Amino acid sequence: MRGLDWRDSHRIALSGVGYAGLERFLRENPQIANVAVALDNDETGNRRSEILIRELSFRYYAAKRESSKLKDWNADLINLKSKSLEQLREEAEYEPEF
Repeated sequence: MRGLDWRDSHRIALSGVGYAGLERFLRENPQIANVAVALDNDETGNRRSEILIRELSFRYYAAKRESSKLKDWNADLINLKSKSLEQLREEAEYEPEF
């Protein structure tokens, strides 16, 4: 996770664009104040991300979009596997906003 410890965050798969699982997860974990939305990087995913961020912003300190470079995170991982460590260092530009 680009220098971050994955154990410091929670992740939940929405299995599509429904929010029922997310709503329950957030109800059961009131300590969560920051939400990063990481749906597919396509027309539907971008539109649903905007809607979800708007809805979450009413209740949480921060809600933002994390977008894959390609269509989805799996495609990004496959692409990363084919690159050298030096190429990855040159492309690194991530700085957490929270």
